[in-house]
Amino acid sequence: MKCYKVVSEINGEYYSAMVISQDYWILYPVKKYVKPKFGKIFAFKDIKTARKFVENNKSSRLYPLKMFKAECIGYKKIEKPILEGVRGLISELIPTYWKGEKILSCHCTKAPKGTILCDKIKLLEQVEKREATNEQK
Repeated sequence: MKCYKVVSEINGEYYSAMVISQDYWILYPVKKYVKPKFGKIFAFKDIKTARKFVENNKSSRLYPLKMFKAECIGYKKIEKPILEGVRGLISELIPTYWKGEKILSCHCTKAPKGTILCDKIKLLEQVEKREATNEQK
């Protein structure tokens, strides 16, 4: 399935957009499939949803957020609104989240409607090559 993936650019490489600790970063090389060690990969069904995610999160990021067209394998649409949101979790809570255990407190990032979960993903090409930094409006 074609989709959109938001990543952080760090020294010319692309990593997970919302993971705080390097221990859980996923490196996303362009044009190669990536599978997480556990859990799923968050992506977006359309560019409008990806833009909304960038807009909601760009002011809190240390690194520029970039949007890519991507290919998702094993995707699942999120049917119900996510009340707790996509996790910008402290590393130790990431495995807990994917096991389905309740997390009582965290710094969470809201998932816009149109978020999907992928088993594997491949970045195809960057879209909207301007940087999504907090200086842009």
